[in-house]
Amino acid sequence: LERYPSAFDAVTPQFDGRQCVLRSADGRIVPLSPAFGEPWRLLALSGGHPVAVAGVWDGHALMPLSVWSDGRLFTLESEPAP
Repeated sequence: LERYPSAFDAVTPQFDGRQCVLRSADGRIVPLSPAFGEPWRLLALSGGHPVAVAGVWDGHALMPLSVWSDGRLFTLESEPAP
């Protein structure tokens, strides 16, 4: 498989200086795809707090497709897969 669905619970979106990442409570980092078009919306929806994020993992980065925040599910716009 080149890509497969993935879900991450209790991760906080943040910028690491170069790109948007998801950080777990124990400090693990999941990089987000450079093609992800809504990093600021994801950051705003999280409000700086942990959220659940679902998307497609390509072995290097996650393309977020939805986020569960504040008791609601939000879809996120992403570039089409190659």
